[in-house]
Amino acid sequence: MAKPLNQQVIVITGASSGIGLATAELAAQAGARVVITARDGDALQRIAQRLHQHHGARVLAVPADVAVREQLEAVADEAVRQFGGIDTWINNAGVGMVASQLDAYDEPSARRLMDTNYWGTVNGSMAAVARMRRSGGTLINVASVLADHAVPLQVIYSASKHAVKGFTDGLRQELQAEHSPLAVVLAKPACIATPLIEHAAHPPGRQPRLVSPLYATHDAARALLHAAQHPQRDLSIGGVAAMHGVAAGVVPGLLDLAGPLLVDRQWRGEASRGSSGNLYEPSRDSHGRTLGHHPGQRVHASTYNRLSEPAQGLTGLFYGALAGGAWLVLQAVRSSRTRPPEAPPAGLNPNPNARQP
Repeated sequence: MAKPLNQQVIVITGASSGIGLATAELAAQAGARVVITARDGDALQRIAQRLHQHHGARVLAVPADVAVREQLEAVADEAVRQFGGIDTWINNAGVGMVASQLDAYDEPSARRLMDTNYWGTVNGSMAAVARMRRSGGTLINVASVLADHAVPLQVIYSASKHAVKGFTDGLRQELQAEHSPLAVVLAKPACIATPLIEHAAHPPGRQPRLVSPLYATHDAARALLHAAQHPQRDLSIGGVAAMHGVAAGVVPGLLDLAGPLLVDRQWRGEASRGSSGNLYEPSRDSHGRTLGHHPGQRVHASTYNRLSEPAQGLTGLFYGALAGGAWLVLQAVRSSRTRPPEAPPAGLNPNPNARQP
């Protein structure tokens, strides 16, 4: 078990909106000393002032682009200089892209997404490890439910989150091999109702949307801060994420069959001229917001996380049993497709229109 939040120094990347901002708010409310970073320095300063006014919290705002390692090293140095050390580092910054890999592939945009989502996580992790490898603490890398199984139209985004998972798992093992006290957590949120999708890069056509159910942003933040105090190897955020992770390991073919159903569900009816989103520039209109605009979609509480915090093992067994049932259903479906037709019972005419002898 790590320190209680009111004794921690917590660094959060991507803290100007969405999950990062919600996590900073709850951490400040709990009495933690918080270091927030994102590309827009003015937005960070406004957020830091608001958190100090509302909660009396000590909040340090340090602008940085996570794709540039030197800038994250500077964030870590400033955290140590101002607060004496780091207890939890949360790599949350990320950008999105919705587009057909076959018909709308844009290599510069794809590389920029990887620079932020994957290399930004690597850069933040290495900055954290350099300062926490001996002293201990918790490193939390926010991947996605898509780290376990990709979906169409988000091929590059899914690939970036697969890469985050692979890096995080390997880094954890190296730290374990040298008996480091630094815990490494991989967080896998389902669709969270943040502003991220509003600024996802996409080609001309229609506006992208998240696939329901959408989970409350502050529930995701609470789950991350629970992991900061009670580190665990993998953290699913949202019941769909928990089921998806188990199903991806047990019945990936079943998820493949569901993939085509997600193509049209990732677009809204509104027309769009296309956008590079916030790949290259901050999306300033969403800064200071934890909740995005999701017309026609409800936001749900993550009952799974609220119940699983005191009993993570029981919920794991539940979803394991659920996935096992799904596997049995899939096998039955496959068997029925491949089984040869049975001969009719003796004495019955298989063709009712044929003349009787």
